[in-house]
Amino acid sequence: EVVKEIGGWSEWLVEDIAWCWRAIAHRYRTGYAARAVAKTQCPVTHSGLFNQRRRWARGRVEAFVAAWQVSLRSGIVSMPWFLITTLQYCFPPSALFIPLLIYLKIFSPLFLGFLTLIIYLVLYKLYEKKYSHQVVEVSGWPFIVIGTFLLELVVWLPNILGYVDELLGRRKIWLTRS
Repeated sequence: EVVKEIGGWSEWLVEDIAWCWRAIAHRYRTGYAARAVAKTQCPVTHSGLFNQRRRWARGRVEAFVAAWQVSLRSGIVSMPWFLITTLQYCFPPSALFIPLLIYLKIFSPLFLGFLTLIIYLVLYKLYEKKYSHQVVEVSGWPFIVIGTFLLELVVWLPNILGYVDELLGRRKIWLTRS
């Protein structure tokens, strides 16, 4: 009923985030169901992951625009999440800069990398405190922090390309879906 009420399904590239942000824009609440069972097809190749992340980045822009189309309030409410990911995409992961910074003897940006790791640690601790009763225990925070850092490094380029695709209005293709 809610899906129909707020406009039904669309030709979104990433329907889950677009629909979720649209529902929130219409003042519905969404949440995470830790025990929900869902099936998905994960990429099994490097190019599949690259294309999936490119589509997801473009879909994030789509979702943000859809939220603004509902109302000024909903656009403003969705802005922090959009800005955080946009900033991640605009600045390459500091791992790309470390060799250059060492060569140039510019160490202040290394502080930014260190600060990023601290932020990941704080976010992990907050998540652990809030959801520790719902999730399977992970090997520990160092693996989460390093894993997040490496994931951002791997998906940085496809994320940039996805944003560029949407901003330039390129023909919509699903890349990883038939």
